[in-house]
Amino acid sequence: MKRNTLTYCGFLATCVLSSLSHAEELWVTAGTTEDLSARRAPYHFVVPDGKSAGDIVDIAIDGKNNTCFVWFRGSPRQVSAGSSDNLGKYRKPYTSSFPENYDSGDVVGIAINEKAGDTGYSRTDETTFVFFRDGRYTAGTTDQPYQPERFYRYVPADGKSYDDIVAIAMDGDFEIKKSSQVSSVHLVAYAWYRDGTVSAGFMPTYIDRSYGAMAKLDSYRKPYNYKLPKNWKPGMEILGIGIDGENNHVYTWYRTKD
Repeated sequence: MKRNTLTYCGFLATCVLSSLSHAEELWVTAGTTEDLSARRAPYHFVVPDGKSAGDIVDIAIDGKNNTCFVWFRGSPRQVSAGSSDNLGKYRKPYTSSFPENYDSGDVVGIAINEKAGDTGYSRTDETTFVFFRDGRYTAGTTDQPYQPERFYRYVPADGKSYDDIVAIAMDGDFEIKKSSQVSSVHLVAYAWYRDGTVSAGFMPTYIDRSYGAMAKLDSYRKPYNYKLPKNWKPGMEILGIGIDGENNHVYTWYRTKD
């Protein structure tokens, strides 16, 4: 009896250690567009109660108030708000929505526009942009990130496909001089690709979009190499990338899977 107990305990300990060694770890780090850990070493983050990392569709940052938003799969679809290390700290999951005939698997990136409402730039109800795998994107709010009449076109960098995109994030505003007296202000969208490169493109203003302007994700900067987080290992997966325009930090959330 005693022998059997020891054998059982040894087996149990082995199972527990094995489980821990293969447990999913959730990481976030801060850096630049080309070096994802340049500004802060990797640290752990948590998701809201009842959610798992596998439920995450994407993560984005509103740099205006330094809030991170995360969208989840499931029915009903939900979004929560928090800090970089606690994604439900400020607001527990609440209902969100996606266009009909689109599923979370159709999303290649979600980005937040912290300049919503600026004249000629974007509407006050266009804080959130969702990019789909079919080359369309839409604009809305965190809880309704699309408007039925607001579907627009975008293309990745030359030589890249929509399936190559790992994440998309938006940064501040950039002034484009059209002449000595005329200029326009645009958001810049960054796209990270599976081959280890990242590109950047100007987003059309809502006035330009009304005339059919298309977003080209390499119109500002052609693809250049980026470094993965310092503790990156084979089998890890990027869950989302967001840019905090207030401090120019690029945050990357990722996980190591079983």
